[in-house]
Amino acid sequence: MRRRTKFVIAVLVAIGAYACLKDDIAQIWNGLHVKLAEYPAPKNTKWLNQNVSDKDIGLFYHTDQGTRTFGIPFEWFMALEQPSLSPLSMFFSVDLFSDTAYLDRYGFIPDPFDKKALPVGFAHGDAMLDPTGEPWREPRYKKDMTGIGLTCAACHTGRFTYKDTTVIINGGPALTDLLKLKQGIGVALFETRFVPGRFGRFADRVLGSDSTNDERAALKFQIDQVLKSYNDTLALEKRVTSRSIEEGYGRLDALNRIGNQVFSIDLKNPDNYAGSSAPVHYPRIWNTPWFDWVQYNGSIMQPMVRNAGESLGVSSELNLTDPSKGLFKSSVNVDSLFWMEEMIKGKSPRNGPPTFCRLLTRSWPRRAPNSTSRIVRDVTVHRSRARPSTISTTRTGGGRTRTASTSWCSKTSRSSISAPILRRPRTWARGRSRFPPISESTRPDSRLRWAQWSRRPSTTSTTGRWTRTESRSRL
Repeated sequence: MRRRTKFVIAVLVAIGAYACLKDDIAQIWNGLHVKLAEYPAPKNTKWLNQNVSDKDIGLFYHTDQGTRTFGIPFEWFMALEQPSLSPLSMFFSVDLFSDTAYLDRYGFIPDPFDKKALPVGFAHGDAMLDPTGEPWREPRYKKDMTGIGLTCAACHTGRFTYKDTTVIINGGPALTDLLKLKQGIGVALFETRFVPGRFGRFADRVLGSDSTNDERAALKFQIDQVLKSYNDTLALEKRVTSRSIEEGYGRLDALNRIGNQVFSIDLKNPDNYAGSSAPVHYPRIWNTPWFDWVQYNGSIMQPMVRNAGESLGVSSELNLTDPSKGLFKSSVNVDSLFWMEEMIKGKSPRNGPPTFCRLLTRSWPRRAPNSTSRIVRDVTVHRSRARPSTISTTRTGGGRTRTASTSWCSKTSRSSISAPILRRPRTWARGRSRFPPISESTRPDSRLRWAQWSRRPSTTSTTGRWTRTESRSRL
């Protein structure tokens, strides 16, 4: 009878404790549990002919641009085990974090040319600094530890899967989840540091099985430094949660992330940390090198400035506070960024206007991969293809008739309305037009209006005494 009473009391105490601490327990569970998509690996991989050699694309996939995205050395990344809440991980080895099939679940594309390489967009860099700004040395042999980070290709290489076949689209928007990846690395480091058995296996891979206790203690201290920097960033994120919108696969508030990294973390000013309020898909970069103004809000005038800002935002090393270590010194690899820009851009004809002559979008094949069915070319079917297109606008009023036209390679897609065909000609976008603004009733600013508008050979609208006729033609 006494045993039964003690058991009942213990159950009631446990229920009461859970009722009081359930929010804290849920927060800890969500912090340690990395939720990832589950899907089978594709059997085949194909890629479009986009006017760039396999050699150049391979370099684009893995050329280091100076980033240290994860705050840990390359040697640690390759030795780290996947996060696991199973108690068996204390006794048995877990698969490595660097396994391409595992990273694929974060949205990172396995390298189509080298099955043993890291996924598209991962680059192995040179010597890196530790969180204190000192050279990062391996505790045993005092060798320089090397960096690992993401490149342009991580966010600007797209894909889709059809009947076990993945088609890679270079320069297209990626479907990665960068924040989920950093959470996974943080959880894996935490478990490596505090779960018995995991640290021993990690130290064997980094230092060797015959390393001393002092060397392993130094390695633990280095992990503690990294975990502290992760916790500091997490605290900043919690401060702006109420002003943030959740990011995810294929969505990131890149401009705010760049600003937070440079003006808050690198500048060591927590008050500058802003919420991520505008997560959007990654832009296509087929024609970006030809833009005078870049970024979604047109805030940067020169593409190379944008590239350097992107590198800093993906955690390149940058000293903004300590003159003794070289003020404004950074790890940005400008030469690599310039090569990527020129590779995507190509060269213009000497005596002709600029043309999109290098990395191109391509038309879909007439038949889908592994299928005998023809692809239906209609605006109601998800597609992405390049065609020369022309939009001409004629305005008549006050006895005057004026016509403006522009041409480009257009890309239409059911899943996105930000295709070039929907943009105004450059002379309008820069405010030099003397014509009245386009009426909101005729602007194709939604999927429904775009579908309706694209099916018409022409549209006409009247604003006051001005008459605007718009026609769309294929060359």
